[in-house]
Amino acid sequence: MMKKFVILSYSLILLLSGPELVTALDTDIYVLTYSQIQIHPDALLILDLSGSMNWTPAGGTLFVDDSSHCTNHTYDSGYDGPYYSQSGTGHTYQCNNIPYSGSRPIYGDSTCSDATGFYKTSAGAHTTDCSRVAIAKRAIKNVLDDDNNGTVNTDDETSLGLRFGFMRFTDCSSSSGDGTSYTSGCNRRINDLNTSYSTIWSSVNGQTAVGGTHLAASLNEARIYLNYHKSQDDAKDCRQKFVIVVTDGADTLACSGNGTEEQQDQYKRRRETVAKVKALADAGYKVFVVGFGAVMPHWLRNTLN
Repeated sequence: MMKKFVILSYSLILLLSGPELVTALDTDIYVLTYSQIQIHPDALLILDLSGSMNWTPAGGTLFVDDSSHCTNHTYDSGYDGPYYSQSGTGHTYQCNNIPYSGSRPIYGDSTCSDATGFYKTSAGAHTTDCSRVAIAKRAIKNVLDDDNNGTVNTDDETSLGLRFGFMRFTDCSSSSGDGTSYTSGCNRRINDLNTSYSTIWSSVNGQTAVGGTHLAASLNEARIYLNYHKSQDDAKDCRQKFVIVVTDGADTLACSGNGTEEQQDQYKRRRETVAKVKALADAGYKVFVVGFGAVMPHWLRNTLN
């Protein structure tokens, strides 16, 4: 049977469940039957593994049924749930400062929606891990598992006809470097382009999320790596190369950032992120962004767009 790969970014969007998803771009990477592809495109996947990826898409604010389950609107770790992403009948009390790690409500129904709410324990109708990182991993596996048989293997590589590489950033801090080396530090290339799908999936599945968001530095390393890889590519004049970024937030560490999102000069980090994406585009690499998050202010939406 002849396979067709249509709009990789759109496939990711469909697979990242929940109404909170935001995407900046849904342009085709290519639409060709496998037999027509002579030079397989490259797609470098960048996964944000900052600590906030451990939240559900709703983020650090959820809603509960009464004030006894939060103290002065502050998260109470002694309450199991349900928590809801939006205020509604029976759950209008706002609960702030949901932690990134430890005991936190991440288990929901199979849709990761507000249908049953979110709990700290997995049981009954709430057994699906609805953290952003878990949703991202499932989405990536669904893309790699092109024949949808539950296993990522060489058959998927043949039918999809796209060469993947994998980069990630995790456990980043203000001392993590400026993003000039893709082989060391909290930002790094884990798998080269044209690595087997099974190896890519194993790498992605084994990742954990912690630390700040070093997005601009990671994008800069992606450009450096792609430039190097292109210089070694016998088909460099014909092969298209793309970057796919899966992220949940704005950079918090560029421009001497301290890792928090409350910095008065956050505009500098948003501007730096856009500049790094432009540098990738100027080098000939189109960037696709898949973003997680609840309703966001216009300046964050503008950055994503």
